[in-house]
Amino acid sequence: MRGNLFPRTRIYDMLYAGMGQPLITVVAGPGYGKTHVVSGFAKSLSARVVWLPFAPRDNEAQHFWHSLVQAVHWEMPELAQQLQALPPPENAAQTEHCWQVFLPHLEKGEPLVMVVDNFEHVKSVWVRHYFDELMYQMPKNSTLVLISNEKLPFGGLKPDGGQLRISMQDLAYTAQEIAQLFEARGIHLAEGQAHTLCQATAGWPMAVHTICDKGKPLEEALADKGYLQLAAELFETRYYQNYPAAMRRLLVHLSLFARFPLEIVKHIAPKDAHGTVDELAKNIFLDYDYTAKLFTWQTLYRDFLTNRQSLLDEAERCQTQRYAGDWFMENGLPGEAIEAFWRAHDYDAFLQALFRLPKGAVDAHTAEGLLDMLAHLPADYCQANPIADFARASLYINNMRLNEARELLQPMALQLEANAAMCEEKQQLLGNVYTALADIAFLKNEDTGRILLKKAAALLPDGSSLRDKQVLVVGNNSTLFLPTSRVGELKKTLEAIFAAAPDADNVYNGGGHGLESLFAAEACYYSGDMDKAREYSYQALQKARLCEQHDIICNACWVLMRICVYYGDYTKAQYFLERLVLYADNTVPQQLHLLRDSARAWFYLRVGDTKRMEDWIRQNVYPSPPTPYGLGRLNLVVAGYLEAWGEREQARAHLAQLDAAFAERGLWLARAQTHIMMAGNLLAAGDEEESARHFKQVYEMVYPNDMQMVLVEYGKTALRLIDAVGGLAAAFDYDMQWLEEVYAAAASITKRGQAMARTHAEENNLKPPRNTTLTQREKMVMEYMTQGLTREEIAQLMGISVNGVKKHMGNIYTKLGALNRADAVHIAMVQGIIGPEVQWPGA
Repeated sequence: MRGNLFPRTRIYDMLYAGMGQPLITVVAGPGYGKTHVVSGFAKSLSARVVWLPFAPRDNEAQHFWHSLVQAVHWEMPELAQQLQALPPPENAAQTEHCWQVFLPHLEKGEPLVMVVDNFEHVKSVWVRHYFDELMYQMPKNSTLVLISNEKLPFGGLKPDGGQLRISMQDLAYTAQEIAQLFEARGIHLAEGQAHTLCQATAGWPMAVHTICDKGKPLEEALADKGYLQLAAELFETRYYQNYPAAMRRLLVHLSLFARFPLEIVKHIAPKDAHGTVDELAKNIFLDYDYTAKLFTWQTLYRDFLTNRQSLLDEAERCQTQRYAGDWFMENGLPGEAIEAFWRAHDYDAFLQALFRLPKGAVDAHTAEGLLDMLAHLPADYCQANPIADFARASLYINNMRLNEARELLQPMALQLEANAAMCEEKQQLLGNVYTALADIAFLKNEDTGRILLKKAAALLPDGSSLRDKQVLVVGNNSTLFLPTSRVGELKKTLEAIFAAAPDADNVYNGGGHGLESLFAAEACYYSGDMDKAREYSYQALQKARLCEQHDIICNACWVLMRICVYYGDYTKAQYFLERLVLYADNTVPQQLHLLRDSARAWFYLRVGDTKRMEDWIRQNVYPSPPTPYGLGRLNLVVAGYLEAWGEREQARAHLAQLDAAFAERGLWLARAQTHIMMAGNLLAAGDEEESARHFKQVYEMVYPNDMQMVLVEYGKTALRLIDAVGGLAAAFDYDMQWLEEVYAAAASITKRGQAMARTHAEENNLKPPRNTTLTQREKMVMEYMTQGLTREEIAQLMGISVNGVKKHMGNIYTKLGALNRADAVHIAMVQGIIGPEVQWPGA
């Protein structure tokens, strides 16, 4: 690749980290910039660099020794002269003599980095042995770097001191790097285009540069497929043509799958399966996951092979797809099974696999793709198998298209109910239709769900055959919902949840076991009954463990953590956070990692440590919810951090989007918290009228059922909001006695929160030097900075010039050692100059 390519800072950092190890391997196919990356890295080193470009003829002893001497000459001419006088070390005595000459030069002076480019050409056992010996003989501060276009045939050298492996996946461009590359070329990509390009090219640097260098609009550059033609030519000439005919056919056969197991290879090539697997393991465009026992293709290479699938006849393809589908199902990979059965035209097996997908774990895009598949089922098949329409409704529910799902399910239920002599299969289907309608009712916060579940349980005495135990039923959301905010609704809903629990437990095959206890724990917490909240949380933990309901376990730990925060018990709160984190880290569902990150960020925000957070929050690039079920605390945590950093307008826009999404999803509690945060935001911005309107909405949601903690846990924000509405009590018909109770509780939790913040700072050595002091004016500016006011707004409030504010802010940064506003706010909180002034999110 050309020498003017984009600098790979990320890879340089990896190489720097690997300099303490004796061996670094950089292995990838052509066009990944391996030589460019290593040469760019080598230029930045103060170490001596010996660069040996290995050619096929260097497998001969004389040629190899000549090339090595020439490479050494550039850095160590004196050593090169001495080596030139020696014969190639082809026996033990000559090798020993060689090292006696070599080692003194290696051990003195700067560290040595020896790079062997095109290492795939090394075929000679003697030469390979030489590099093996070289690695072990080199001093500890020196490194051998091997660059190869092919996987190292002997698995790579395995030094005792360790090895850094840089792979094709490492060298592929990320979406961020693609955006930076185009920006460096004067081309600005619109939002999302870098991600699109990264997906289309699999991050292959040569393809990305081909598109970038054309200078065309991205859509046009992608449409002309020039980069695909370049890839196809390279794959054809460098790899595909060199395989035996049987291997070429096998590779085309395997390209039917994005991932495939060893068993499929044995099924297709039973005669020499062992040798075939060995050959596949060497393929540079295949990765083998030893945990999952699956091969994974490099995307573009699979696309290249897919274009040759006409070599296979239809019957052969269907047979292989059915075999693969069965294997995927047996090994817990329903997603792959769905695709395999669809391609095999085995629609019964396709639907069975579809129903094995965990509820709510299908991302919106995938669900739409599955709906498209269902739309293309043969009409006569759908007429004879109404379960296909039920599958469509289930996917509508997954994507929160609840009205469409209900419109499909209700006529189906009426039609099945009208059939008095239903066979067992139709009874099972009707039971599942009732269950799906109950799901919709619960998601819409309607109280008809428990009636529908009772009907379903009568038809499904052994549980639903279409539903596995649901590992994730709550996700990163609160379980608490109310159909209305009428007085007594919380008690009524709680009774209904417990009444429906046995039927739900039966219908869902144990899925959601403990959900009713978690619901009760949250209800008691927000009602201020902490003893009951703790009792129900432990019940939820105990029940959820019995059926491995991972998200219920994590959410119960979160409730227990919040109870400890309410009492100001820093140690116990941290204990439950650690339990949650440890459990999420050691459990399979990746969705729990967002729950874990949200809980950790909530806690650190609560104790005023805005620096300790996950990168996705720090960079404000938090991942999109994988499904419409994914809305909830994740988004509230982000809003809390935006407020803490003083990004008031951005926080306001974020909260407005959340409110609309929460309203559609029916997340009542999240909506209340959104309005609290919005009211506090607007009050700090001076818009008292809008702030009061949002506060009134919160009041109407929580007052009728005396759910004080929804407001109380916002501490100082709640205090300011209640102070602001004092004069509006008559106009808005507030119960001022109730608000006074909330005010007293919020004042107490604020004090306890400040004590926890001090404990956290002390235990984590966050306190700055004792001689750091701010003047009264600087403290005042600091307080306004905490509220997110602009310099102009601060100047107006203090009656000084904007330049005066800038001067005060400069002094604050200098005294606190802060980098920016957010850093200064964080340090001031830790130091105790100001109290923890954050809009932390609730659950």
